[in-house]
Amino acid sequence: ASGSHRAAGAAGGCHGLWCHVWQRSRARGRRVSGQRESVLHDALDRSRIPVVSLRVSVPHYVPDSPNPKATRALLRRFEQVTGVTTEYEELDGPAADWQKQVDAAVASDDEITAYVTRLETAIDEDENLLPSGDDLAAEFEAFLREQGPESG
Repeated sequence: ASGSHRAAGAAGGCHGLWCHVWQRSRARGRRVSGQRESVLHDALDRSRIPVVSLRVSVPHYVPDSPNPKATRALLRRFEQVTGVTTEYEELDGPAADWQKQVDAAVASDDEITAYVTRLETAIDEDENLLPSGDDLAAEFEAFLREQGPESG
C-alpha cells in the first residue's frame, strides 16, 4: 500500500520546492524534537533573527510517518502569518491520498472505528468548554487596559 501511496503522491502534481522538502523528509524519516526546536528558537531569537513556531495537531492513532496533510496545514498557516508564498496547494493531492488511506485503515477495524468515535465525541464535548471569541476579546482588552499606556 505504501508503494502505491508514493506513486499516487507523485502523480498528484507534487513537484514544487515544499513538496520536494516534504518528500525528502519522508524518505529520511526525520523530525525535529521539541527540545532541539527550543534551542534553535532561543539561539535565533538572541541573534535578533525573527522566528515563528507553528504546530499542527495529529491524532495519536495516526502512524508516525511524514504526513502531507499536516505539512500542508503548516505551510498554509506559515504563508498566512508571514506572507511568504509556500505553494502549499501542491500537497492537495498527497494530503487527500493520505487521508483516504487513514480513513480506510480506521474503517477496516471495528475496534479502531469505535475508539476514534469515542475520541471525536470527547473532543466535541471539550470544545464546548472553550471560551467564545467574544470572551477572549474581552479578556485581551482587559489585559491591555491593565498594561497601561506605553511610555515613549
